[in-house]
Amino acid sequence: TTKMADAAAAAVPATTSGEAAAAVGVDASTSSGRWNISAAMCPFLDRHLIIPVLEFLHQKNEFPVEDLLEAKLALLAKTNMVDFGVEVFNELNEKVPQPKKEEELAKMAARRQEVVEQMAELKKQVQPLVDAMEQQVQPQAGEGEEAAQAEEAPLDMQALERVIKAQSYDILEALFKFAKFMYECGNYYVSEQYLQVYLYFCTNQTNRFNALWGKLASEILMQHWAPALEDLGLLRELIESRNFLSALQALNYRTWLLHWSLFVFFNHPTGRSSIFDLMLQDRYQSALQATCPHLLRYLAFSVVVNRRKRVLLRDLVKVIKIEAHTYCDPITQFLESLYSKFDFEAAQHKLAECAQVIRGDFLLAPFETEFMENARSFMFETYCRIHQRVDMNDLAAKLGVAGPDAEHKIVNLIRTVRMDAKIDSERGHVVMMNALQMPHAHQQIIEKTKTLALRTYAMSGNLAYAQRQQKEQKQQPKPQPQAVVVGGQ
Repeated sequence: TTKMADAAAAAVPATTSGEAAAAVGVDASTSSGRWNISAAMCPFLDRHLIIPVLEFLHQKNEFPVEDLLEAKLALLAKTNMVDFGVEVFNELNEKVPQPKKEEELAKMAARRQEVVEQMAELKKQVQPLVDAMEQQVQPQAGEGEEAAQAEEAPLDMQALERVIKAQSYDILEALFKFAKFMYECGNYYVSEQYLQVYLYFCTNQTNRFNALWGKLASEILMQHWAPALEDLGLLRELIESRNFLSALQALNYRTWLLHWSLFVFFNHPTGRSSIFDLMLQDRYQSALQATCPHLLRYLAFSVVVNRRKRVLLRDLVKVIKIEAHTYCDPITQFLESLYSKFDFEAAQHKLAECAQVIRGDFLLAPFETEFMENARSFMFETYCRIHQRVDMNDLAAKLGVAGPDAEHKIVNLIRTVRMDAKIDSERGHVVMMNALQMPHAHQQIIEKTKTLALRTYAMSGNLAYAQRQQKEQKQQPKPQPQAVVVGGQ
């Protein structure tokens, strides 16, 4: 997989070796670590994308610190970020005497010198083009806000094209190699700029495909979410239009794109709505079920926090039930318990576990409060729709909002879901007004079917009348043609 990924994207899709996955395995010291899926996701991420995940897990103290540091050091050893590697090495060997570390530090210093020399050599090959780009983006001194805006101004591609023609188009391929090298050094901003220029002038579809992976990774690591969302769409189009891919290659590319897209979807303002457009598309849903059912967690999370996407809930729950033997966690089980089994006791238990799962998830942790509020609203709405009158204390216990301000919280939930209900404070009940106005289900069935016999008799009579009319028309004699008199004869 690593070789295929390295070939797939010159700048990036290099899946990591087993160090990072092993470091975040299931042997966690906390209950939330039990549901951590970082180990399942690592094989489909570039090593640079894994480093922020390891940093997050390091802060959570859910895994042995030494294992995480060793995994991070193993990842950095395969990049050009030598200085970062030295910091991690010193932190990992903090208690080791300095003389014992000298040999390894000397190797890293030699490695750093190699990187510096290689950088100088690669930059020399693209110096005219790099100089032209730096002149365009370098702000003038003393311009204040205008200087900051100049850094974001688009490049003058016509001026860069003149530089390329004055040299040769070989400089473009050299720029591509230099962009990949700078990416490996951790200079993602420069890599993004160079790949933007390369993509503008490159006409080879294979090279464009590879460069686009690199640009997407750079944008993710620089947190440039708007262009990342655009490039995500371009990559999707290229994957589906590359006819020379085998079925297995196409499956792998779709799997990588599904994982990389999560960084964009959970950071872009409209991303959590766009996630459904990708993951529920037939080919990508098939890839998800075949290779990465653990991504159902993010679909389930998104459908809870997006009320407008509740129409997709039924189809999603079907997929969750199908894949339950392969993957499940408290978030998917919460939806299944609530929507499929209507087991509110189980849903209440799973909702408590959901909070722990979200806290330990790199992508979902910032949205814990939002999820819990929407999940309680969802549970409240579902529970009230199948009851006419609910005890307030029982309802508060099921929603996990018991306490002196439980009534206030339930009132807020009624307003949030816009339910026609009222609080009976004397009896301590929540009364559904629509349920009082509407007859029971069996009464509705009686009302709908009591005229069924009359309507059937009427339809039968109409059918018999139509058949008689048709029979009479067939029995009537056909009119004989009359002779035509010509010329008065």
